[in-house]
Amino acid sequence: MTQMAALRSTPVTTDGFTSRALLSDGALDDRAIRDEELARARHAFAYLKDRIGNSGMRELLATDIASTTAQAREWVERSRGRWRTGQVELVDHGGVRVGYTMHQGRDAEDGMHLLLRTLLPEAAPQELVDRHLRHFAIEFTNWTRAAWLEAKEAKT
Repeated sequence: MTQMAALRSTPVTTDGFTSRALLSDGALDDRAIRDEELARARHAFAYLKDRIGNSGMRELLATDIASTTAQAREWVERSRGRWRTGQVELVDHGGVRVGYTMHQGRDAEDGMHLLLRTLLPEAAPQELVDRHLRHFAIEFTNWTRAAWLEAKEAKT
């Protein structure tokens, strides 16, 4: 069994509830059931985006986008150039440090440059590091694309 397969078979609940589904071609433990749910949710989301397109998604979420944008602008204005920082340090129940994430960003002539990092123990599977980095790529691309679209639409 690979390290990632071992991780997938570990129960993910914190409340003590676990489940197991017996299928005609095998069994799914609690983790596998949640993985299947996530895969189906991603499929449904991709289907929705395909059906209504990016402009439809923006229209569907327009109220949420507007309120989030207004809140962010208020914070920028009230902060008067001052910034707050934070750090994520993942620690297990035994007090063992299991990872860090660090992000840096700066303005640049061509827009913005971001450096997104995850630090995990060297023995952690590379796939785990890669998945974190893919998550960062998706998350920050979506944020910057939304800001770019908003600025582009404001010019027209």
